[in-house]
Amino acid sequence: AAVVLSLLVFSFSVSVPDLVAALSARGVQGRFAFVLASTLTLLPAIATRAERIRQAQESRGLVVSRNLFSRAAAFRLQAVPLVLSLVEDAATRATALESRGFSAAGPRTSYREVADSGAQRILRTVLVLSAVAAAVLRVVPAGDGG
Repeated sequence: AAVVLSLLVFSFSVSVPDLVAALSARGVQGRFAFVLASTLTLLPAIATRAERIRQAQESRGLVVSRNLFSRAAAFRLQAVPLVLSLVEDAATRATALESRGFSAAGPRTSYREVADSGAQRILRTVLVLSAVAAAVLRVVPAGDGG
């Protein structure tokens, strides 16, 4: 539960373009940054697309009752257009990667500058050390005290 909560806080508090720019400035490969950004932005897009597909099918007369078999059949009818549209999106994203030169060698430039103050670096270091200490304290058994 803590991991899910942490990921939710992270996804709502981080600007994806700033994250990609910061990763690129620190030498992270462009493909990894793109995959991370896509993951953070794709889940809400999938939910929105699934809702649109459901509404479109309801407007065409698909009636979903509370019966388990009816819901299973409706899920199959909604999953096919969703998966096909996601495959089409993947092809579009692959084309975008190639056209932007993600596979080309050489230095990368960015129009976005991400501020990284000394306080941010200190806080980042403290948080990483705290996470490591918490993991060590969790894994290493405590002494019996006497």
